[in-house]
Amino acid sequence: MRIVHFATRSLGIALALLASLSLVSGVSAAPSSEKVIDGFVKSVEADKSIADEQRSAVLKQVAESRKDADARATVITDALVELYGDFDKALVALGDEETATAIEALKKLAESKNAYLATEAKVYLARAYMMDEDFESAEPVLADLTGPQWADKSLGIGEAHFMLGVAQAGLLKREAAIKTLGKFVAEYPNAPERLRVGALIRIDELTFIRPGSLADVEGRMNFSRRKLDLEDSGDPTQTEQKNIISMLDKLIKEAEKQEAGS
Repeated sequence: MRIVHFATRSLGIALALLASLSLVSGVSAAPSSEKVIDGFVKSVEADKSIADEQRSAVLKQVAESRKDADARATVITDALVELYGDFDKALVALGDEETATAIEALKKLAESKNAYLATEAKVYLARAYMMDEDFESAEPVLADLTGPQWADKSLGIGEAHFMLGVAQAGLLKREAAIKTLGKFVAEYPNAPERLRVGALIRIDELTFIRPGSLADVEGRMNFSRRKLDLEDSGDPTQTEQKNIISMLDKLIKEAEKQEAGS
């Protein structure tokens, strides 16, 4: 029964969000993957800095990969790896969980004049920050990525919306996270199921967090733990630690009263 109730409640929240987003912000579907890949192909064809032999090989690779359901999602990434050695090295470092090395390289690539390379670098830069749970650094990158100017420059923009919602939740910006995740569900109906289900679960959890509840305390404890892991013990961390102590003290007193009255 719990599963049925969860699904019904989450669906209701999601539908309400979709309706409000459509009315307020004019939510529309994201560019199709076909359009994004076609745009990338045209950019490769027009790029005179690419040697003819390399261009032919990459275009052939793209043509073959876009037909394969499994390879299609990374077709642009794979092509850029073949075209740019520095991007390849950055992704190898990220795959080896050498996030500091990857971040340094991806930051430079994110400034590229090639819009597709810059956008893809930003997607992986955001992933690197998320791997480190450095939501403070990830948020501005993702906020930029989810802007309209990049919507047709990468197949990873849907994931960027999802990551932004997760980052906002981790920063205790719960209302913003709910809106972001709702927008993701609305605009990316063809996103991987794991992301769409994950978004609905997050919306459900965030919507029903009551200030001062155990769920609220748990979120604040995670915030504090993460900040300390990042060696950030400044005012925000200290403030949340004080909030946690105050909330826990109140919850303990409420529990004691209930026990005494039973």
